[in-house]
Amino acid sequence: MTTKPSLFWVDPGEFSGLLERAGAAEVRSTPVLPRSDYTSSAAALPVAEAPAVLPRDPAVFEPPRGSLDARLSALLVWIRSVVAFNHAFVVDEEGLALVHESAPLELIAASSTLAETWDSLRNRFSLSTDNLFSVHLMEGQHLHLMTLQTHWGRLSLGVVLDTPLPKSRIATISEQFRRTLAEKEHLRP
Repeated sequence: MTTKPSLFWVDPGEFSGLLERAGAAEVRSTPVLPRSDYTSSAAALPVAEAPAVLPRDPAVFEPPRGSLDARLSALLVWIRSVVAFNHAFVVDEEGLALVHESAPLELIAASSTLAETWDSLRNRFSLSTDNLFSVHLMEGQHLHLMTLQTHWGRLSLGVVLDTPLPKSRIATISEQFRRTLAEKEHLRP
């Protein structure tokens, strides 16, 4: 598989700073279960009162016809209806948000770089075939990042929550992301 080199370059020192400002503590390729002894020295962010997983069948989502922006915006609305997230966004391989809901720009840019790094590691060392991974943020939040290669390049869906999602819910959201981008066959094989 050939990959298109990214024009998005972050100096290693700047990348560390981006991760610190975004609150990344560690990167994992599977959802992280909360540790009971976890304490944070950072100030706590306001958290939503609703549980991270709402009692609703998330399988029903029909991407609307229309522009990419309209389809991605509808996807974020649907995700909001099935999980109580703090931030959600879709970012391209250049680190630019295509759509987002309350996501800090540092988190969006860092997520693009994390997705590129994960793809490189996964391909180079024949790691997990999953196109998703989770990052435990210092504020006790969890970033779930799902990536897909499209004719627009790599697009990544990021969802930040207070508690990690079950694998089944992540798989459902990832599939709906794929369906949203697959309209009119925009996904690359």
